[in-house]
Amino acid sequence: MNKLKQAFLQLAVERDRTRRQAQRYAAESQRWLERIALAKRYDEPELARQARERALQTAQAEIQLRTELARQDVLFDQLAASLQA
Repeated sequence: MNKLKQAFLQLAVERDRTRRQAQRYAAESQRWLERIALAKRYDEPELARQARERALQTAQAEIQLRTELARQDVLFDQLAASLQA
């Protein structure tokens, strides 16, 4: 297998892994948002503050992964075009 095809396949695997990780962080962030609402409903400001911090952390991690995923998508498209040429 030539190096270009090998790089394409490796990038495809990495891209799928990154996408799954971003989806997991998005789901986790949503769960933290739900916990914020619960803490507010039960008048627990400290729990709400902690949940906000965790929601922010997971959202930032998701943003970093989505940024990486966009970079991988561009590389993937470039490699696919090179393989078709």
